[in-house]
Amino acid sequence: MSRVRREPREIITHGEDGLVVPDRRPVENDAERGRTAVLSPRNGRTSSKAAAGLRRLTGLFGLGVARRSRPLTVDCRVMPGGSLAFEVSAGQPVPRNRQLVLQPRNENIAATAQIQFEQPDTGGDGSVRAVLDKRHWELAEGDWDVFLRRAGGSRSRPVRAGLVETARLLDPAVLRAADEGGRTWIPYATEDGGLAVRTWLRPAHAEVVSVEVDDHAIRLKGSLHGRTARAYHYRFLARLQDNGGHLIDAPCFVDQHGDFRITLPVDVVAELHPGGEALWDLRLSAYGGPEIRLAMLAGDLVDRRDVSVFPALRCAGPGGGLSLRPQLTRDHDLVLRTADTLLGRP
Repeated sequence: MSRVRREPREIITHGEDGLVVPDRRPVENDAERGRTAVLSPRNGRTSSKAAAGLRRLTGLFGLGVARRSRPLTVDCRVMPGGSLAFEVSAGQPVPRNRQLVLQPRNENIAATAQIQFEQPDTGGDGSVRAVLDKRHWELAEGDWDVFLRRAGGSRSRPVRAGLVETARLLDPAVLRAADEGGRTWIPYATEDGGLAVRTWLRPAHAEVVSVEVDDHAIRLKGSLHGRTARAYHYRFLARLQDNGGHLIDAPCFVDQHGDFRITLPVDVVAELHPGGEALWDLRLSAYGGPEIRLAMLAGDLVDRRDVSVFPALRCAGPGGGLSLRPQLTRDHDLVLRTADTLLGRP
């Protein structure tokens, strides 16, 4: 069986996965042949000094390939209006024909976002940037990882997260002015140091701004976002996740500005609690219109579960004690958790 010897340039892409080092074989003069023979003697034996040198060269270049450079460090800041600017400092030259690629972690989303580096008009510090403009891009809801890729290529390299600035997301006007609904991009550093963006895309959105719990009711206040969201009269629904037959239907008042108020009586929830532990999805529903999840998308936090913690209410239920607590999911949706408990137990 014949064997085909593959050259380094067939294994890697020069400048992308590493550098191809030219193979120089001096054979034309005696002095050069002598130096070559130290590493590869003609008698088939290699001295210990030559072997050490060979190991050192192999470790440095490995089949003529230089060690891969460190990942590119990329800063990200939120611009007015919610667009994202990815910036690379002058001390890190970006190779030619490279672009940033945002790739969704959800394998069911086939699309990617590819943005080119450009020289900024101001600053004069030699840095480059790539802008993900909200006016031109619409990203499906989920997590998107940021990579570096050769233009027209298929292989990507992850980048390292530098400075991530999200202060502009704390401006309530960023969400209020968005007639397209809940469309939020939050850049963040991953646990392994990579750069990613969490996105939400909801044409009709119900943003919860306050959650109050007392002995008699859970009271919610919020506002509707999106052109289609304000064209209907809504009712509030609490639907048991594991049993569609359990449903709470309550009035929802919406004013002319799209602000809503919801009052969920505790005794109604206690009567329909199925026992054990249960989660209820909270929605706004309109006849002939969209069903909208209640959520808290405003702000600059990728995961609010440990920050937005609401008080629990304990009361008497059909089978004894009952605990009720509103809480947020990983997607920032508001849900209600009910669970059996002992009366009087804190």
